[in-house]
Amino acid sequence: MNNKGMTLAEIIVSVALISIVLIFLMKLLTTLRYDENFTNYEKNNAINRSEIIKAVQTDLMTYQLFDLKDESNSVSGTGKAVLHFVYADTDRTNRYLVIESAKISYCATTSCNGANDRIWVLNKSKADVTYVTDCIKYDYDITTSSQYYWLKLVVKLDSKGAVDNTIDDIEIFYLGEKGADFNNSHIPQPSDLYLGKHTSGACTN
Repeated sequence: MNNKGMTLAEIIVSVALISIVLIFLMKLLTTLRYDENFTNYEKNNAINRSEIIKAVQTDLMTYQLFDLKDESNSVSGTGKAVLHFVYADTDRTNRYLVIESAKISYCATTSCNGANDRIWVLNKSKADVTYVTDCIKYDYDITTSSQYYWLKLVVKLDSKGAVDNTIDDIEIFYLGEKGADFNNSHIPQPSDLYLGKHTSGACTN
C-alpha cells in the first residue's frame, strides 16, 4: 500500500478473498439447513412409522385376527396396495391398510373418507423416496401341531440409489391363537411370500 491508498490490484485481491469467504459461508449455511430439514423429515417419518404400527397392532391385540385378504388387485388405479383385516370380534370389524407411494392409510373402507380414518403422509426430502407398494414382504408360520401361529408384514421404504435401511421399513408382527373357527384358508399363504400388486418372481429379499 502506498501513501495514495490501495492499488487496483490490491482492491481486486481483497474483493476476491471476501468473495471466497462468502461463498464458503453460503455453502456452509446451505448444508446446515439441508441437514436440519433432513433431520426433521426423518423425525416425522419415524413418528408416522410408529403410529402406523401402533394403530394396526392395537387392533390386532384388541380384536384378534379372523381373516387377512390381499385386495390390491381389486381396487382401481395403479401403485396402490390394499390389505384387508377382518377381526374376530362379534361385529367382524373390517379395516383396510391402504399403501401408496407417498402415504399409508388405515381406514374402515378403501375410500378412506371416514371421520376416524387415519392417514400418514410420507415426508421426504427427495422425490425418489417412496413406500414400496408392489412387494410387501409377508412371512408366516402356521403349523398343525401348534395352538398358535404368527405372521409378519414388512412395507419397505425405498430410496433409489441408496443402501436399504431396514430401520425405515414398517414391520407389523402378529401372534394369534387358533380358535374353533380358525381355518388356514383365512390367512394368505402365497408361495412367493409377497403381497401387493406384484408380478410373480418380480420381488427380491
